[in-house]
Amino acid sequence: MKFGVVCSACLLLQSLFAQDDLSKPREWTGAEGKKVKAQLMSSRGERVTFKLASGNLTSLDKDKLSIADIKQLNAWEGTNPSGYSIPYGPYKWPPLFRGKDGFNVKYSRFDEARQAHVYETEYFNFFVDEKLSHSTLWDCFSIFFNVAGVLDAVPLHLDCIPKKEDKKYEVILVSSDAMYRRLGGPPNSGGFYDPRRHLTVIPFKSLGLVKEGKAWKFDKKKRSYRTLIHELTHHLTYRKWKGQPCWLEEGLADFMGAMPYKGTEFSFAKPGRYIQEGFIKMFKGTRVEGKLIPRGVYQAISLEYMFKVDRRNWNGLLEKDGFNGMRQYHTSLMMVYYFAFLDGKGDGANLVKFMHAQRKHFLEKKITSAYDPSLREKYLLRGRSIDQLETQMVKAFAENKLQVKFRR
Repeated sequence: MKFGVVCSACLLLQSLFAQDDLSKPREWTGAEGKKVKAQLMSSRGERVTFKLASGNLTSLDKDKLSIADIKQLNAWEGTNPSGYSIPYGPYKWPPLFRGKDGFNVKYSRFDEARQAHVYETEYFNFFVDEKLSHSTLWDCFSIFFNVAGVLDAVPLHLDCIPKKEDKKYEVILVSSDAMYRRLGGPPNSGGFYDPRRHLTVIPFKSLGLVKEGKAWKFDKKKRSYRTLIHELTHHLTYRKWKGQPCWLEEGLADFMGAMPYKGTEFSFAKPGRYIQEGFIKMFKGTRVEGKLIPRGVYQAISLEYMFKVDRRNWNGLLEKDGFNGMRQYHTSLMMVYYFAFLDGKGDGANLVKFMHAQRKHFLEKKITSAYDPSLREKYLLRGRSIDQLETQMVKAFAENKLQVKFRR
Protein backbone atom coordinates (compact mmCIF):
# COMPACT_ATOMS: atom_id res chain seq x y z
CA MET A 1 0.00 0.00 0.00
CA LYS A 2 2.75 2.40 0.96
CA PHE A 3 4.46 1.80 -2.39
CA GLY A 4 1.22 2.61 -4.17
CA VAL A 5 0.79 5.87 -2.26
CA VAL A 6 4.33 7.00 -3.04
CA CYS A 7 3.88 6.20 -6.73
CA SER A 8 0.61 8.11 -6.86
CA ALA A 9 2.32 11.15 -5.34
CA CYS A 10 5.14 10.89 -7.86
CA LEU A 11 2.68 10.67 -10.74
CA LEU A 12 0.79 13.68 -9.41
CA LEU A 13 3.99 15.73 -9.16
CA GLN A 14 5.02 14.70 -12.67
CA SER A 15 1.60 15.71 -13.95
CA LEU A 16 1.79 19.12 -12.26
CA PHE A 17 5.30 19.77 -13.59
CA ALA A 18 4.19 18.75 -17.08
CA GLN A 19 1.22 21.11 -16.94
CA ASP A 20 3.40 23.97 -15.72
CA ASP A 21 5.83 23.38 -18.57
CA LEU A 22 3.05 23.95 -21.10
CA SER A 23 3.39 27.72 -20.58
CA LYS A 24 7.04 27.67 -21.68
CA PRO A 25 8.34 27.20 -25.22
CA ARG A 26 8.45 23.45 -25.85
CA GLU A 27 8.13 20.88 -28.60
CA TRP A 28 4.59 20.08 -29.75
CA THR A 29 3.66 17.15 -31.97
CA GLY A 30 0.97 17.15 -34.64
CA ALA A 31 -1.46 14.29 -35.22
CA GLU A 32 0.69 13.16 -38.15
CA GLY A 33 3.93 13.24 -36.16
CA LYS A 34 5.34 16.60 -37.30
CA LYS A 35 7.09 18.46 -34.45
CA VAL A 36 7.39 22.21 -33.88
CA LYS A 37 8.72 24.35 -31.02
CA ALA A 38 6.12 26.83 -29.78
CA GLN A 39 4.72 28.52 -26.68
CA LEU A 40 1.14 27.86 -25.57
CA MET A 41 -0.87 31.12 -25.42
CA SER A 42 -4.39 29.79 -24.89
CA SER A 43 -6.44 26.62 -25.05
CA ARG A 44 -10.19 27.13 -24.94
CA GLY A 45 -12.71 24.54 -26.08
CA GLU A 46 -11.46 22.99 -29.29
CA ARG A 47 -9.11 25.81 -30.33
CA VAL A 48 -5.47 26.21 -29.31
CA THR A 49 -3.25 29.24 -29.94
CA PHE A 50 0.56 29.03 -30.05
CA LYS A 51 3.34 31.57 -30.44
CA LEU A 52 5.96 30.30 -32.89
CA ALA A 53 9.70 30.93 -32.69
CA SER A 54 9.24 33.62 -35.37
CA GLY A 55 6.96 35.53 -32.98
CA ASN A 56 3.85 34.89 -35.08
CA LEU A 57 0.68 33.50 -33.50
CA THR A 58 -1.12 30.53 -34.98
CA SER A 59 -4.39 28.83 -34.01
CA LEU A 60 -5.61 25.32 -34.82
CA ASP A 61 -8.16 22.77 -33.76
CA LYS A 62 -7.03 20.69 -30.80
CA ASP A 63 -7.59 17.42 -32.69
CA LYS A 64 -4.74 18.38 -35.04
CA LEU A 65 -2.32 17.58 -32.17
CA SER A 66 -1.03 14.22 -30.99
CA ILE A 67 -3.08 12.24 -28.47
CA ALA A 68 -0.38 12.77 -25.81
CA ASP A 69 -0.41 16.55 -26.27
CA ILE A 70 -4.23 16.63 -26.19
CA LYS A 71 -4.21 14.77 -22.87
CA GLN A 72 -1.72 17.25 -21.42
CA LEU A 73 -3.79 20.19 -22.65
CA ASN A 74 -6.97 18.75 -21.16
CA ALA A 75 -5.21 18.27 -17.81
CA TRP A 76 -3.81 21.82 -17.99
CA GLU A 77 -7.27 23.25 -18.72
CA GLY A 78 -8.54 21.52 -15.59
CA THR A 79 -6.31 23.76 -13.46
CA ASN A 80 -6.60 26.84 -15.72
CA PRO A 81 -10.33 27.42 -16.31
CA SER A 82 -9.74 30.66 -18.22
CA GLY A 83 -7.72 28.80 -20.83
CA TYR A 84 -4.93 31.39 -20.81
CA SER A 85 -1.35 30.91 -19.71
CA ILE A 86 0.99 33.54 -18.27
CA PRO A 87 3.54 34.04 -21.06
CA TYR A 88 7.12 32.94 -20.65
CA GLY A 89 9.38 35.70 -22.12
CA PRO A 90 10.99 37.30 -23.93
CA TYR A 91 9.69 40.63 -22.62
CA LYS A 92 12.18 43.21 -23.95
CA TRP A 93 10.63 46.00 -26.03
CA PRO A 94 12.15 46.73 -29.46
CA PRO A 95 13.75 50.19 -29.83
CA LEU A 96 11.98 50.60 -33.18
CA PHE A 97 8.91 49.00 -34.76
CA ARG A 98 8.73 49.17 -38.56
CA GLY A 99 5.21 48.75 -39.82
CA LYS A 100 4.15 47.64 -43.27
CA ASP A 101 3.82 50.13 -46.11
CA GLY A 102 1.14 48.21 -47.96
CA PHE A 103 -2.17 46.48 -47.26
CA ASN A 104 -5.41 45.75 -49.08
CA VAL A 105 -8.38 48.12 -49.02
CA LYS A 106 -11.63 46.97 -50.62
CA TYR A 107 -14.83 48.94 -51.16
CA SER A 108 -17.61 46.70 -49.88
CA ARG A 109 -21.00 48.44 -50.02
CA PHE A 110 -23.10 51.39 -48.92
CA ASP A 111 -24.58 50.74 -45.48
CA GLU A 112 -28.12 52.16 -45.44
CA ALA A 113 -28.49 51.94 -41.64
CA ARG A 114 -25.38 54.02 -40.97
CA GLN A 115 -25.56 56.02 -44.20
CA ALA A 116 -21.91 55.26 -44.80
CA HIS A 117 -19.58 53.70 -47.34
CA VAL A 118 -17.99 50.49 -46.04
CA TYR A 119 -14.32 49.78 -46.71
CA GLU A 120 -12.80 46.47 -45.64
CA THR A 121 -9.18 45.85 -44.63
CA GLU A 122 -7.46 42.88 -43.01
CA TYR A 123 -8.32 43.84 -39.43
CA PHE A 124 -10.94 46.60 -39.72
CA ASN A 125 -14.26 47.51 -41.29
CA PHE A 126 -14.46 51.28 -41.83
CA PHE A 127 -17.78 53.12 -42.11
CA VAL A 128 -17.17 56.47 -43.85
CA ASP A 129 -19.87 59.06 -44.55
CA GLU A 130 -18.00 60.46 -47.58
CA LYS A 131 -16.48 58.43 -50.40
CA LEU A 132 -12.68 58.74 -50.52
CA SER A 133 -10.04 58.04 -53.17
CA HIS A 134 -7.87 54.96 -52.83
CA SER A 135 -4.69 56.97 -52.14
CA THR A 136 -6.45 59.03 -49.45
CA LEU A 137 -7.83 55.85 -47.90
CA TRP A 138 -4.36 54.34 -47.70
CA ASP A 139 -2.91 57.43 -46.03
CA CYS A 140 -5.67 57.37 -43.40
CA PHE A 141 -5.97 53.64 -42.82
CA SER A 142 -2.23 52.96 -42.52
CA ILE A 143 -2.19 54.34 -38.97
CA PHE A 144 -4.94 51.88 -37.94
CA PHE A 145 -3.09 48.99 -39.57
CA ASN A 146 0.22 49.86 -37.92
CA VAL A 147 -1.23 50.44 -34.45
CA ALA A 148 -2.61 46.89 -34.65
CA GLY A 149 0.79 45.71 -35.83
CA VAL A 150 2.79 47.41 -33.09
CA LEU A 151 0.45 46.17 -30.33
CA ASP A 152 0.95 42.65 -31.66
CA ALA A 153 4.74 43.14 -31.77
CA VAL A 154 5.40 44.61 -28.32
CA PRO A 155 6.23 41.91 -25.73
CA LEU A 156 3.00 42.17 -23.73
CA HIS A 157 1.48 39.15 -25.50
CA LEU A 158 -1.78 41.02 -26.12
CA ASP A 159 -3.08 38.76 -28.91
CA CYS A 160 -5.17 41.58 -30.41
CA ILE A 161 -4.92 40.71 -34.13
CA PRO A 162 -8.31 39.22 -35.13
CA LYS A 163 -8.25 35.57 -36.17
CA LYS A 164 -10.46 34.00 -38.82
CA GLU A 165 -13.15 33.22 -36.28
CA ASP A 166 -13.07 36.74 -34.77
CA LYS A 167 -15.12 39.72 -35.90
CA LYS A 168 -13.16 42.56 -37.44
CA TYR A 169 -12.85 45.82 -35.54
CA GLU A 170 -15.33 48.52 -36.56
CA VAL A 171 -14.40 52.17 -37.01
CA ILE A 172 -16.68 55.07 -37.97
CA LEU A 173 -15.06 58.06 -39.70
CA VAL A 174 -17.19 61.20 -39.91
CA SER A 175 -16.69 64.36 -41.97
CA SER A 176 -18.61 66.82 -39.77
CA ASP A 177 -18.49 67.90 -36.13
CA ALA A 178 -22.29 67.68 -35.98
CA MET A 179 -22.27 64.00 -36.96
CA TYR A 180 -19.43 63.31 -34.53
CA ARG A 181 -21.46 64.80 -31.67
CA ARG A 182 -24.59 62.85 -32.69
CA LEU A 183 -22.59 59.62 -32.43
CA GLY A 184 -21.55 60.50 -28.87
CA GLY A 185 -18.32 62.42 -29.42
CA PRO A 186 -17.32 64.32 -26.25
CA PRO A 187 -16.74 68.11 -26.63
CA ASN A 188 -13.18 69.12 -27.57
CA SER A 189 -12.16 65.51 -28.26
CA GLY A 190 -10.35 64.08 -31.25
CA GLY A 191 -12.03 60.67 -31.18
CA PHE A 192 -13.46 58.16 -28.74
CA TYR A 193 -13.87 54.44 -28.16
CA ASP A 194 -17.27 53.08 -27.10
CA PRO A 195 -16.87 49.73 -25.26
CA ARG A 196 -20.62 49.06 -25.26
CA ARG A 197 -20.77 49.07 -29.08
CA HIS A 198 -17.11 48.04 -29.43
CA LEU A 199 -16.32 50.68 -32.03
CA THR A 200 -14.15 53.75 -32.42
CA VAL A 201 -15.45 57.04 -33.83
CA ILE A 202 -12.95 59.47 -35.38
CA PRO A 203 -13.61 62.84 -37.05
CA PHE A 204 -11.90 63.53 -40.38
CA LYS A 205 -9.89 66.42 -38.91
CA SER A 206 -8.14 64.06 -36.46
CA LEU A 207 -6.92 62.02 -39.42
CA GLY A 208 -5.60 65.04 -41.31
CA LEU A 209 -8.34 65.04 -43.93
CA VAL A 210 -9.17 68.41 -45.50
CA LYS A 211 -11.60 69.23 -48.28
CA GLU A 212 -10.19 70.66 -51.50
CA GLY A 213 -13.04 71.50 -53.85
CA LYS A 214 -15.32 68.46 -53.82
CA ALA A 215 -12.65 65.96 -52.82
CA TRP A 216 -11.19 65.03 -49.44
CA LYS A 217 -7.41 64.84 -49.35
CA PHE A 218 -4.80 63.95 -46.76
CA ASP A 219 -3.04 66.98 -45.26
CA LYS A 220 0.66 66.27 -45.56
CA LYS A 221 1.59 68.76 -42.81
CA LYS A 222 2.99 67.36 -39.57
CA ARG A 223 0.15 66.05 -37.43
CA SER A 224 -0.20 64.59 -33.92
CA TYR A 225 -1.88 61.19 -33.76
CA ARG A 226 -1.67 60.94 -29.97
CA THR A 227 -5.43 60.87 -29.33
CA LEU A 228 -6.10 58.53 -32.24
CA ILE A 229 -3.45 56.03 -31.11
CA HIS A 230 -4.76 56.24 -27.53
CA GLU A 231 -8.32 55.37 -28.59
CA LEU A 232 -7.21 52.66 -31.01
CA THR A 233 -5.18 51.02 -28.25
CA HIS A 234 -8.35 50.84 -26.16
CA HIS A 235 -10.26 49.43 -29.12
CA LEU A 236 -7.71 46.77 -29.99
CA THR A 237 -7.14 45.57 -26.43
CA TYR A 238 -10.53 45.85 -24.72
CA ARG A 239 -12.14 42.81 -26.35
CA LYS A 240 -9.72 40.39 -24.66
CA TRP A 241 -8.43 42.50 -21.76
CA LYS A 242 -11.44 43.43 -19.67
CA GLY A 243 -10.78 43.45 -15.94
CA GLN A 244 -7.45 45.32 -15.90
CA PRO A 245 -7.00 48.12 -13.33
CA CYS A 246 -8.02 51.53 -14.59
CA TRP A 247 -4.47 52.90 -14.36
CA LEU A 248 -3.20 50.12 -16.60
CA GLU A 249 -5.95 50.43 -19.23
CA GLU A 250 -5.44 54.17 -19.54
CA GLY A 251 -1.69 54.10 -18.97
CA LEU A 252 -1.03 51.68 -21.83
CA ALA A 253 -3.22 53.70 -24.21
CA ASP A 254 -1.53 56.97 -23.22
CA PHE A 255 1.95 55.43 -23.37
CA MET A 256 1.40 54.22 -26.94
CA GLY A 257 0.08 57.64 -27.91
CA ALA A 258 3.10 59.36 -26.39
CA MET A 259 5.68 57.40 -28.40
CA PRO A 260 6.86 59.00 -31.66
CA TYR A 261 5.07 57.74 -34.79
CA LYS A 262 6.36 58.77 -38.20
CA GLY A 263 5.52 57.19 -41.54
CA THR A 264 4.98 53.58 -40.54
CA GLU A 265 7.41 53.51 -37.59
CA PHE A 266 7.02 53.66 -33.82
CA SER A 267 10.06 54.50 -31.71
CA PHE A 268 10.57 53.12 -28.18
CA ALA A 269 14.28 53.96 -27.97
CA LYS A 270 14.06 56.73 -25.33
CA PRO A 271 10.62 56.68 -23.68
CA GLY A 272 11.59 58.92 -20.75
CA ARG A 273 12.84 61.69 -22.99
CA TYR A 274 9.80 61.39 -25.29
CA ILE A 275 7.41 61.70 -22.34
CA GLN A 276 9.27 64.68 -20.83
CA GLU A 277 9.43 66.51 -24.16
CA GLY A 278 5.77 65.74 -24.77
CA PHE A 279 4.75 67.25 -21.43
CA ILE A 280 6.78 70.42 -22.01
CA LYS A 281 5.37 70.85 -25.51
CA MET A 282 1.82 70.11 -24.38
CA PHE A 283 1.72 72.60 -21.51
CA LYS A 284 4.18 75.32 -22.55
CA GLY A 285 2.45 78.68 -22.42
CA THR A 286 -0.79 77.31 -20.96
CA ARG A 287 -2.43 78.48 -17.75
CA VAL A 288 -1.60 75.18 -16.01
CA GLU A 289 2.10 75.08 -16.93
CA GLY A 290 3.37 76.51 -13.64
CA LYS A 291 1.09 74.33 -11.57
CA LEU A 292 1.41 71.05 -13.47
CA ILE A 293 5.06 71.06 -14.54
CA PRO A 294 6.90 73.79 -12.56
CA ARG A 295 10.56 74.11 -13.64
CA GLY A 296 10.09 71.02 -15.83
CA VAL A 297 9.17 68.68 -12.94
CA TYR A 298 5.84 66.93 -13.54
CA GLN A 299 3.53 66.82 -10.49
CA ALA A 300 2.25 63.23 -10.56
CA ILE A 301 -0.65 61.88 -8.49
CA SER A 302 0.31 59.58 -5.61
CA LEU A 303 0.51 55.85 -6.31
CA GLU A 304 -1.73 55.20 -3.30
CA TYR A 305 -4.58 56.78 -5.27
CA MET A 306 -3.59 55.45 -8.71
CA PHE A 307 -3.40 51.79 -7.67
CA LYS A 308 -6.90 51.91 -6.15
CA VAL A 309 -8.91 54.20 -8.43
CA ASP A 310 -11.73 52.46 -10.31
CA ARG A 311 -13.50 53.55 -13.50
CA ARG A 312 -16.38 55.30 -11.71
CA ASN A 313 -14.04 57.45 -9.61
CA TRP A 314 -11.69 58.04 -12.54
CA ASN A 315 -14.52 59.43 -14.68
CA GLY A 316 -16.01 61.28 -11.70
CA LEU A 317 -12.77 63.17 -11.05
CA LEU A 318 -12.41 63.91 -14.77
CA GLU A 319 -15.90 65.48 -14.87
CA LYS A 320 -15.64 67.63 -11.73
CA ASP A 321 -11.92 68.50 -11.78
CA GLY A 322 -10.38 68.57 -15.25
CA PHE A 323 -6.92 69.49 -13.95
CA ASN A 324 -6.53 66.47 -11.67
CA GLY A 325 -8.54 64.32 -14.07
CA MET A 326 -5.85 65.01 -16.66
CA ARG A 327 -3.11 64.18 -14.15
CA GLN A 328 -4.58 60.67 -13.83
CA TYR A 329 -3.78 59.94 -17.48
CA HIS A 330 -0.24 61.26 -17.30
CA THR A 331 0.58 59.46 -14.05
CA SER A 332 -0.78 56.18 -15.41
CA LEU A 333 1.36 56.66 -18.53
CA MET A 334 4.48 56.99 -16.36
CA MET A 335 3.50 53.93 -14.32
CA VAL A 336 3.32 51.81 -17.49
CA TYR A 337 6.66 53.22 -18.64
CA TYR A 338 8.32 52.35 -15.32
CA PHE A 339 6.97 48.80 -15.06
CA ALA A 340 7.63 48.03 -18.75
CA PHE A 341 11.15 49.48 -19.02
CA LEU A 342 12.75 50.30 -15.65
CA ASP A 343 11.45 47.98 -12.93
CA GLY A 344 13.31 44.81 -11.85
CA LYS A 345 15.63 43.68 -14.64
CA GLY A 346 14.28 46.39 -16.92
CA ASP A 347 12.54 43.93 -19.24
CA GLY A 348 8.90 44.39 -18.20
CA ALA A 349 8.55 40.78 -17.07
CA ASN A 350 6.67 41.64 -13.87
CA LEU A 351 4.19 43.85 -15.72
CA VAL A 352 3.44 41.12 -18.25
CA LYS A 353 2.96 38.53 -15.52
CA PHE A 354 0.71 40.92 -13.59
CA MET A 355 -1.48 41.63 -16.64
CA HIS A 356 -1.94 37.99 -17.51
CA ALA A 357 -2.49 36.91 -13.90
CA GLN A 358 -5.11 39.65 -13.58
CA ARG A 359 -6.86 38.45 -16.76
CA LYS A 360 -6.90 34.86 -15.49
CA HIS A 361 -8.30 36.06 -12.17
CA PHE A 362 -10.97 38.13 -13.88
CA LEU A 363 -12.09 35.30 -16.19
CA GLU A 364 -11.99 32.55 -13.59
CA LYS A 365 -13.48 34.38 -10.61
CA LYS A 366 -15.94 36.50 -12.66
CA ILE A 367 -14.99 39.45 -10.48
CA THR A 368 -16.72 42.79 -10.99
CA SER A 369 -13.80 44.89 -9.76
CA ALA A 370 -10.38 44.99 -11.41
CA TYR A 371 -8.63 45.95 -8.18
CA ASP A 372 -6.79 42.99 -6.64
CA PRO A 373 -4.18 43.99 -4.05
CA SER A 374 -2.72 40.49 -3.77
CA LEU A 375 -1.65 40.48 -7.44
CA ARG A 376 -0.34 44.02 -7.15
CA GLU A 377 1.76 42.96 -4.16
CA LYS A 378 3.06 39.77 -5.81
CA TYR A 379 4.08 41.19 -9.18
CA LEU A 380 4.46 44.98 -8.85
CA LEU A 381 5.32 45.92 -5.27
CA ARG A 382 7.22 42.72 -4.43
CA GLY A 383 7.79 43.68 -0.79
CA ARG A 384 8.17 47.42 -1.36
CA SER A 385 5.93 49.97 0.33
CA ILE A 386 4.15 52.59 -1.79
CA ASP A 387 6.55 55.27 -0.53
CA GLN A 388 9.59 53.12 -1.38
CA LEU A 389 8.26 52.48 -4.87
CA GLU A 390 7.66 56.18 -5.48
CA THR A 391 11.22 56.97 -4.39
CA GLN A 392 12.64 54.32 -6.73
CA MET A 393 10.47 55.54 -9.62
CA VAL A 394 11.55 59.18 -9.20
CA LYS A 395 15.22 58.14 -9.24
CA ALA A 396 14.82 55.84 -12.25
CA PHE A 397 12.87 58.50 -14.17
CA ALA A 398 15.54 61.15 -13.50
CA GLU A 399 18.20 58.80 -14.87
CA ASN A 400 16.14 58.57 -18.07
CA LYS A 401 15.52 62.29 -18.69
CA LEU A 402 12.09 62.42 -17.06
CA GLN A 403 11.63 64.75 -14.07
CA VAL A 404 8.75 63.73 -11.77
CA LYS A 405 7.53 64.41 -8.25
CA PHE A 406 4.67 62.50 -6.61
CA ARG A 407 2.20 64.66 -4.70
CA ARG A 408 -0.55 63.57 -2.35
